[in-house]
Amino acid sequence: MDKPRKPGTFPPGVSGNPSGVPKWRRELEAMLDAEHRTPAQLRETFALIRKVAHGVQEPVYYKGEIVGHVVKYDGAWMELYLNRVLGPVKDIKVDLSDAPEEVVQWIAENLN
Repeated sequence: MDKPRKPGTFPPGVSGNPSGVPKWRRELEAMLDAEHRTPAQLRETFALIRKVAHGVQEPVYYKGEIVGHVVKYDGAWMELYLNRVLGPVKDIKVDLSDAPEEVVQWIAENLN
């Protein structure tokens, strides 16, 4: 026979929070959503990511003076931008176990 329990307590192995997300975390995420994940804030953020992904002009110095500018690119920013806009690229899984040897040889030579 089960031992009587106080209201609000749960037997061993049973969680009072089956979703697994603590209440404080849900409240924190709701606050962040309200403050930072508004369309206006996201529009501004994506505009900045797009600008940096397409290159940033940095000054070129000669003897302590600016003599020109050079555009610096960072592939990580472009990857972040494209992953958010187009979605991450997924690897294509192809089963070549029954493919003719000529096909496998052509793929090995031309797709690397």
